[in-house]
Amino acid sequence: MNVKGNINLIFLSCIIISFSTTISKPLHFSKEKIDIKIDEGLAIVNGTYTFINKSKNVLTRTLFYPFPVDKSFIYPDSIFVSDQNNKPIPFTKSSSGI
Repeated sequence: MNVKGNINLIFLSCIIISFSTTISKPLHFSKEKIDIKIDEGLAIVNGTYTFINKSKNVLTRTLFYPFPVDKSFIYPDSIFVSDQNNKPIPFTKSSSGI
């Protein structure tokens, strides 16, 4: 079976996520929901990650989402990252994640 990967990451919260600092205490990881669908040789993985801003200020943080890339798991062929309103969030790819 020829399996391709498709990752959709949706970040839900009243925060702005950017790529300038690291995660600190005001930003709280609340929950995750992973849906996997296998159909006609295509694996579609949708991950919904919820973060809570515990401060009264807008936060900017760097987040890294790793992929298990090896002989058994290929790098996803498409990745989409958006906020709770489906507005795209820019991201940077690395060899082991985004």
